[in-house]
Amino acid sequence: MRLLVTYLSILLIPFLTTSKSTTVVISNDSKLTILGYTNINTFECQLDFQFVNPTLDVGYEQRGKKISFRNANLKIANSCFDCGKKMMNKDFLKLLKTKQYPNIEILLNEIDLISQQQALARVQLKIAGRKKEITVPIKISNEQHLSVQGCMDVKLSDFELEAPRKMLGLVVVSDAIEIHFDLNIKNKEIKKN
Repeated sequence: MRLLVTYLSILLIPFLTTSKSTTVVISNDSKLTILGYTNINTFECQLDFQFVNPTLDVGYEQRGKKISFRNANLKIANSCFDCGKKMMNKDFLKLLKTKQYPNIEILLNEIDLISQQQALARVQLKIAGRKKEITVPIKISNEQHLSVQGCMDVKLSDFELEAPRKMLGLVVVSDAIEIHFDLNIKNKEIKKN
């Protein structure tokens, strides 16, 4: 019986998988915000999508409820973030070691579909030259275009970054940050491999 199941699995795998590639465009009305905390206040740095390359050539393969991705890498220049004040922007760029590592990269590896509106995304986040694998719950809607929303909870120390202190140590930035995203995505074209 086990041999029969194995044999059938081998025969059916080509029919259970779909391998495709597509060009996706991330709309400049998308949002990505880094939210941080201090012992006094909160701060947020928003990405200006007008300065981000919105087009990605992505390969993907679907097996049941899992979708694996190739080349789904969003590269974001640190200088495209606006923290609201010139001094905060300068501190943000210094914190991320922008002279050495000018970009943040978000690589989408896999999505596990839970329902039509919910999934778990496995991403690799690269900040200041350090990588971290993260599983992120996401919400998906597909009305006029594909919209993907979620929040990545990370620590600066995960990327070997030291939370800064300001005003002779009176203001301390928390190690924990949140990266909120609401990406509006459109397919440019779809072609089968």
